[in-house]
Amino acid sequence: MTTKSVQLAHQIWPKLIQLAHQRQTITYQDLGAPLGITGQALQNFDRILAPIKYYCRQNNLPPLSALVVRKNTGLPGSGAEADENDLQAVFAYNWQVEHPSTPSITDLAAAIGR
Repeated sequence: MTTKSVQLAHQIWPKLIQLAHQRQTITYQDLGAPLGITGQALQNFDRILAPIKYYCRQNNLPPLSALVVRKNTGLPGSGAEADENDLQAVFAYNWQVEHPSTPSITDLAAAIGR
């Protein structure tokens, strides 16, 4: 996992929290475009979501990475290891109260190594 991936994961965490609060998902394309990730590079987006996925798993949080969905299905990609039930858990969780801050870059990087 590259440092760049962890930095991008840290950068998109607040956007995912906002989407969870609004009970919305986002496509890989729509999340990637402002970051300059387009075209073929989208195929590696799971590398950016991996620190979030592992951090959530290790801290008993709903899988926030499940909010990033495929354009053609509206469901999480295979790398998310999540389904519609996980989406509902993300929407139901009170992120502002239960986990109000963005994990540090160090914490996200450490989650990958565990």
